[in-house]
Amino acid sequence: MDIKALMKIPILDDDTFISQFNKSNSDVNGISGLSVTQTDSEREAKLKMLAQETLSTSAKVSRMALERKQQYKQRNHARQEEYNRFIQQITLNELESGVGK
Repeated sequence: MDIKALMKIPILDDDTFISQFNKSNSDVNGISGLSVTQTDSEREAKLKMLAQETLSTSAKVSRMALERKQQYKQRNHARQEEYNRFIQQITLNELESGVGK
């Protein structure tokens, strides 16, 4: 695999990441809805729902971050292997050209 091919390996879609970020922002904005609730039970229910949504969003973002990290490691490892092959080939070419002199 060459360097150009390595650079074309797909990574996690940025739109997906942005979508999750925007959702977490809307969750935070949902806190402002607490001020318009009429009773303590409504506030408690809204807080419980908000906590569950926040936990879910946090888990999704954590999974996406882990996926990106794994993709980075794979790309980095493949790139390092390509560099090593390139260096070995150059070294071999130099040795072969020096033998005939």
